Parts: sequence; C-alpha cells; structure tokens
Amino acid sequence: MLESFERVARSAREVVVLTHSNADVDAVAASCAIARALRELGSREVRVLVPEGIAVDARECSRLCVEKIGISIEVVRRSESIPNRGADLCVIVDTATMVQLKNLALLVDRCRACAIIDHHRERGKFRNVVLEYVDPSASSSSELVYELCKKLGVPVDQYTATMLIAGIIFDTRRFARATPRMFRVLAELMEIGGSYSEAMQLSAPKHGVGRGAKIARIKCILRHRGFHDKRSDLYIAVSQVGAYESQCANLLLSIGYDVAVVATEDDALKATRLVFRAKEDAVSKAALDVFNALLKPLVDKFGGGGGGHRVAGAAVVMRRSVDEVLRELGKVLREFFGDSLREIAEERVVV
Repeated sequence: MLESFERVARSAREVVVLTHSNADVDAVAASCAIARALRELGSREVRVLVPEGIAVDARECSRLCVEKIGISIEVVRRSESIPNRGADLCVIVDTATMVQLKNLALLVDRCRACAIIDHHRERGKFRNVVLEYVDPSASSSSELVYELCKKLGVPVDQYTATMLIAGIIFDTRRFARATPRMFRVLAELMEIGGSYSEAMQLSAPKHGVGRGAKIARIKCILRHRGFHDKRSDLYIAVSQVGAYESQCANLLLSIGYDVAVVATEDDALKATRLVFRAKEDAVSKAALDVFNALLKPLVDKFGGGGGGHRVAGAAVVMRRSVDEVLRELGKVLREFFGDSLREIAEERVVV
C-alpha cells in the first residue's frame, strides 16, 4: 500500500490533511509533518484542515507549522466553507472515526483517494483507502508520521522534528506511557536537530486563564457525580460542561479520580460528545477498557462513533439530550460494575 500512496501523492494536484475537531498537539504536529512530507514528494497544493477549532494547548504548535514550515492550517467552522470539488488525496490523521471530522466528513466523501495515519485501537471505516498506516502500539500519531517519513525517504527538518517531539511528549503525558520504540524515535528526532526544550514548551498544558475556562472548570466540579467500585477500587467521575471538556476530565483526575467521563452538547452534529481520561496504572490493574466498556454501549444504542486508547478517547453519541445520554451511561456503569458500585455522596457545607 505504501507504493500506491507514494504514487498518488507524487501525482496529486490537491491534497488535504484532515484531523479531529479541537485538534491537540499530537494531531497538529502529525498533520503538519505529513503535509510537509507530501509537499516534498511533489504534491502541488497541500493544506491542513481542522473542523471547528484547535485546542488551546496546540495553538503555539500550529503557529510554528505556519510560520516556520510554511504549511497552511485552516479551521473550518461552517459547511458552506467546504470546497465542492473533491481533492486528489485526503490524509486523515489521528482520527478514529468520521464523526470526529464533523462537517469535514463531507469532504472525505468527495476525495478520490484516502490515507489513514492513526494509533487508536477502536476505529471506524473509511472509503477509497490507498494507505492504512495504523498501529495502536505506537505512542502517538507523531511517532507514526516520523516512521512513515523515513519509509518514504523524506528527510525531516529541525522545526518538524521539534513539533513531532512535542506531539510525542503531549500524547504520552510526558512519558507516562513510554516505550523503547518511542525513545528511539525521540533520540533520532533530537539528533536531526529537534529542540527538546522548545518541544517541552510547545507541549506544556495551557490551562485556560480566561473567564470562560475558569467558569467551565468550576462547573465541572460542581456538577460532577462520583462513584467508587469496591471490587476494582476504581474511583469514577461523570460530569457535564458546555466547553473545555478535556480540561474538565483532566481536572477530575487531578483531584483523585481514576476515570473521568465528561459530556457536552455538540450543536453542529445535534449530538452529545463524550470525552474520557483515565489513569494508566488504575485501569491496567482493573483490566478496564473504558471505551469498549462504558462508551461503546452508548454508541451501539444511539448511533455515532468514537475511539481512543486506554487512557484517553472520545465518542459522539447521536442524541442531543445530554441528560438522556448520561442517564444511559449511569445504567451502563451499574450494569458493568454491579453491586460493588457505590455513589460517593457527602453533605455540602453550611454557609
């Protein structure tokens, strides 16, 4: 399949690289790096498209891509902004299912050929695929893109190397999920000239200090419900916010929970988006696959899609009512854990 991909890339007049909405550092770094590689191979017009927006954490990485590497990154918020013509090649990066592309899924349907680069275990199906470079054992999509560049014979420059290091640092949670393969890739990227110190800055969490992010985090705590499973000793949180759901999930982990699931209404898709985060040691000890155990039953019942790996993932459930989805999640929790699950309830302070 690699030969077919290279042949299509060399002859393509227009190539679009697509990644998931609210693109994080790994998604932006991997997308920019493969876009640069395609340009080096001879693709005439290459650009990166992101549905709806780029995560706060990834905006510095996005600026580096545009200013130093010269790759255009466009945020597409409305269906009317999507070109009617089909691109010669669509490269879909760090995206498990079509629903994560939001309105850009329309563009994929028009592409003459598609390539998939991803490290998530749970995946949907894509059409017209000429390359499926998918490996769940990889630390990140940035790691996979670097390996693919080597196979294609495309050298990586120092700015791209720095971005890819940042993508790896970010998606491994600063090496909480490290592997020997990942460290080998990291060493090669640093030998190329990638700056580890700059990558650390690019991948550092940019906790929103604005009023909107602050209010979202407060609501996240006030609205959440906590559960404890005595059998596995897992502490699980469920909450709902209007935005900043990843920050909410990470906040819940930081105060002691092992698994956090956060819901928000997705106006564009008229659906509910669920984001989860988990602690590696806790879910490994409990042998819990969060996506398959807790989120996939909701997708199966209501429709939608999603994916992820052991400690992070998301699903889009085709129900606009967040309350209805969360009630069903409550049923799934109780059915999965049984009688050993108890809600954590405390009286609120008297003021």
